[in-house]
Amino acid sequence: MTLSASEPEYGLLLPSDTISLTDTEVDWAKQQSQRVSPTAAPWQIYLNGLARIGLQHWLEKRTPELLDQTALSLPVSVDELCEMTIGNYRLYLLATDTVDDSEVPITHGAVSTSFQPHFYVLVEVFEELQQVRVGGYLPQAQIAAFWQSQRPNPVPSQAAFAEVSNDPAGWLSVTDFDLNIDRLLLQLTCLEPEATTVSNPTTRSRMATAANLATNAARWLTNQLDQIAEEWAWVLLPPSTSLAMRSLRFSSAQLGEVMTDLINRGKIAVPPQVGHVYRDIQIHEMMLRLYAVTWELPNGNAPSDWMLLLILGTPAGARIPPDVRLQVRDETQVLADLTLEDNPNNYLYVQVRGEQNESFYITISYRDQQVNLSPITFAMEVE
Repeated sequence: MTLSASEPEYGLLLPSDTISLTDTEVDWAKQQSQRVSPTAAPWQIYLNGLARIGLQHWLEKRTPELLDQTALSLPVSVDELCEMTIGNYRLYLLATDTVDDSEVPITHGAVSTSFQPHFYVLVEVFEELQQVRVGGYLPQAQIAAFWQSQRPNPVPSQAAFAEVSNDPAGWLSVTDFDLNIDRLLLQLTCLEPEATTVSNPTTRSRMATAANLATNAARWLTNQLDQIAEEWAWVLLPPSTSLAMRSLRFSSAQLGEVMTDLINRGKIAVPPQVGHVYRDIQIHEMMLRLYAVTWELPNGNAPSDWMLLLILGTPAGARIPPDVRLQVRDETQVLADLTLEDNPNNYLYVQVRGEQNESFYITISYRDQQVNLSPITFAMEVE
């Protein structure tokens, strides 16, 4: 099902889609806003409370069978008003009362939440009418791309983040959202989270914007780093060209051991010429090290595909907690979502294959923090 020119535009009040709230529910939302100081955006918290109640009623109306298997509970803090778990999916609500605008504000807290939502759901709040309407949704990958395009820097520290979490990180165009909410219901009821894909072609343009800020892995093959890689603290390891003594040819003994283990177990096949880099990432008190290895896959006269191998460990070989997560996405879906559960090795690895100029998006999370790295692409430069 696709939207036609006769279908509703964002911001129009549609009786068939709006949910009316009771005075008791409005009072409850007001109480939530009074639980914080005036500097903590009580109006937005009030809108969040109304949006949460409205979305719950909307789901009860449209898919009551989905809520039968979902244990909905009231949030224990105002920060959780925007977070809802429906079945196997996590939803983050973007509540707005600026229904006549073409853009929607999004806060630092929304783009860097540890809740790790699968979808961001736009909810229009008509506060004076005591009504709400579910306006559209976006997959998490598009929000991650937006974050990269707006602020190509590492996620701030917890202390710094607490100061800016309610401040706008930027503005999302309403046209970036998929306004056909029936597709959201289809996702929630029929698909597993790993199978979620982008359904709005407009959001791909946002991904393309983020891809312009990607690290070019092709330069690693010639022992070079681009400016973006340097800004994100990637460290180049010298090139390797000999197939012999593979465990010795890598500059890092740790990377050599892991690569040898994967090769011996038949998990990967590595050509003579590869490029490899690493960067250290601190989350809470723990230091992690991410290795990235790339090589070309010749394809005759056609543009070559490329491989990206990611290995996540620790600099000193310390044990990685089981809830450390490594996630890789392309422009349409989650390709890998890994933890150490049921993994006897003290590292996580994933190998993905891409076309020329295709980008991959990497997220590393632990406990209540996550780090979204700059995308990695592969673009052979023509001299």
